[in-house]
Amino acid sequence: MECLKLAWQSVCGKKRSSVLMSVILAISFAFAVITLSVSGSMIKTNDVFRKTTYGEWQLILPGINSKLKGAAANSDWLDELGVMNVYGTIGEDGIGTVDETLKKLGHITVNEGRFPESDGEIAMEADLLSKLGIDYTLGQDVTLSVSIAARENSALGTSHPVNVVGTYQLVGIIKEYTDVWTWATKPVYELDGTSSRAEGGISATLCSALLTENACAEIVRQAQLQAEAFNNAEKEQGSDLRIKLCDAPTTNFFCTGFDTDKTNFIARVYQTVGSVPLAFNATKFAQQETQTYNIFFTALIFAVTLLAVVCVNIMQMQKQIRQIALFRSIGITKRQLRQMQIFEMLFICIPSVALGILFGAGGTWLLLRTALFKNSAEILVDIPFKQVGLAVLCWLFGIILMRLIVFQTALHQPLTGRLHIARKKARRIACPAEQIG
Repeated sequence: MECLKLAWQSVCGKKRSSVLMSVILAISFAFAVITLSVSGSMIKTNDVFRKTTYGEWQLILPGINSKLKGAAANSDWLDELGVMNVYGTIGEDGIGTVDETLKKLGHITVNEGRFPESDGEIAMEADLLSKLGIDYTLGQDVTLSVSIAARENSALGTSHPVNVVGTYQLVGIIKEYTDVWTWATKPVYELDGTSSRAEGGISATLCSALLTENACAEIVRQAQLQAEAFNNAEKEQGSDLRIKLCDAPTTNFFCTGFDTDKTNFIARVYQTVGSVPLAFNATKFAQQETQTYNIFFTALIFAVTLLAVVCVNIMQMQKQIRQIALFRSIGITKRQLRQMQIFEMLFICIPSVALGILFGAGGTWLLLRTALFKNSAEILVDIPFKQVGLAVLCWLFGIILMRLIVFQTALHQPLTGRLHIARKKARRIACPAEQIG
């Protein structure tokens, strides 16, 4: 305890030099942390950005009809199943519903407002609002013409959509996803990032506008009434033309949980729901990055860290030698001096390491935010503690080495410094006395 107390008093006694050394060591360590963390933080941030932008779903089964819904939903090859029901279209954009699972898998969120909760409310993508010439003011009433798919009873089965007009209150602006999500028929380990949703003729309509289930059912009901009115009018005119609504809604399944073996997985899908189109998330899983550390540059970082520690200690070497010599002159043993050296090193190093990691994490975040990710992407700092631990060991090695050199140098210093000064003073007094004599 006495050595601990003396070490603390020694650090406090030379407060200025102790603080200076701690700051310099913390800064040097912070730069080492930044250098080691940037690569991993970029990869982690990019991975989260891909998930939030392109979704975490792995597989899409587009256009599933009502006959296949139960079979797919109850299959054993799925971990999670997100459902999107498309009831109609506004131009080329879908309108319908998404369940909570798909909101989670696809990171479907609103930039402003909220999702619809009552039948008279709607949430829309900003892109769709712009196409329709509608501003982004929440709370306003928007009137939409929703097209419901229908076909004529002719031999060609010509498309004859039914348009239903409805007015809704805009309560949310959905984060854009319908023009961002892409899919491909290749499995994830074969994707190269160049595939698109058009590959293999696989297409699906995604919902740019979201309503409640009841509101969507009302649209279908209104369309059915219009189709019946049209058929009655044609019948009264003696025409054989009739129209029939297509199955509504069409369903897009977004799934997770496929096998790494593509052939076995597709076989299981086809066995469950039949020969249906399926595609994989083309963007989230394309070109996965792995974190690697270049041995040369990592060694260079450790060497620079070690050099910084050595230089800082060289600046303090003369004072440390005098201090040790002074302690020896008052009877402190070598064992006690070693203990004091260890305690002093801990008092300086522990705060420096903590501040270095803190400053390094903050510096990494600031560097990524200002230089690479200037948008609203979430920055994730990934500190490689294994490499940082090695840097700390190099750091401690440098400090221990310098302390050992200082200690051994101080042990070989004579303990007569004060006597030398006294002799010089005595000579100065003796010389004038001899002259007088």
